[in-house]
Amino acid sequence: MKYTRRPTKVIILNQTFKVEWVTAADESHGFVDLNKCVIQMAKGYPKETTADTFLHEVIHAVNHVMDVGDKTTEEEATTRLATGLCTVWKHNPRVFEWLHNQLT
Repeated sequence: MKYTRRPTKVIILNQTFKVEWVTAADESHGFVDLNKCVIQMAKGYPKETTADTFLHEVIHAVNHVMDVGDKTTEEEATTRLATGLCTVWKHNPRVFEWLHNQLT
């Protein structure tokens, strides 16, 4: 059975981000408010676009929580991103099942 319900929250390194599905007011497919821990996703785009945008916003959140900045070396950034994404995946298996189903 495929898990097809859109996520309403995602735990990113011990912080719970609310996922809001909104009607797009402009060309933006998604947005993350790092201070309020909210990811907004525009409804109505192709599944692949939605999956790409969702992962993009999660990566923004991981980079923020893992303190990846302009002075972070590529190796440090890659290490932090890998650790962050593995942790997000571990704590949100249904979200990643939904993400996978958007791409199949």
